[in-house]
Amino acid sequence: MSLLTVEQLSVQFKTPQGLLRAVESVDFTIARGESLGLVGESGSGKSALARALLRLGPAAQGRVVFDGHALLGLSERELRPLRRRFQPVFQDPTSSLDPRLTVGATLDEALLAAGAGRGDLERRAESQLASINANQDSTPPPMAGVELLLIDPADVDPRTGIMGRKG
Repeated sequence: MSLLTVEQLSVQFKTPQGLLRAVESVDFTIARGESLGLVGESGSGKSALARALLRLGPAAQGRVVFDGHALLGLSERELRPLRRRFQPVFQDPTSSLDPRLTVGATLDEALLAAGAGRGDLERRAESQLASINANQDSTPPPMAGVELLLIDPADVDPRTGIMGRKG
C-alpha cells in the first residue's frame, strides 16, 4: 500500500484576468520509505501543489490519499490528527529555524509538537545531531548551510525521533 497517492490533482485560481491553472492533472505515488523532490521554475506550481496536498490551499479537482485516508473529503476535525504526520519541508532551511533558539531547543519544540515524549526521543535527536557534528547549543547563523538542511525540524520523524529522509 502506498503512503501517498495523488490522482488527477488540479489547482486553479481566479484572477482579474480569468482562471489561472497553476497545476494541471498531476499523478504520482509515494511508497513508504520513499521521498519525492519537486523541482521546477519559479511560478511553475510547486507551492500550489504542496499547499493543495496539505489542504492548506484549494484543489479544483482530483484525489489525494494519505495512508488510506482521502484527504480532500475530510472535515477539518477529521484532518487534524493526520496533520501531525505530514509537514512541509522549507526550501530555505534558515526559514525553518528561529535564530533566537538553539538547535537543541528547536528540535525539542518539534518533537513535543509532534506529541513525542522527552526521554528516549531526545536522546535519539542528540545522537543524530552528533552524527552531523552539530552542537545542540548552537544557534542557526554560525552553522553551515548543509548542517542547517540536516537539522530542519520538519525532518524529525515524531515516532522515532530520527532526522533525515530515507529513500
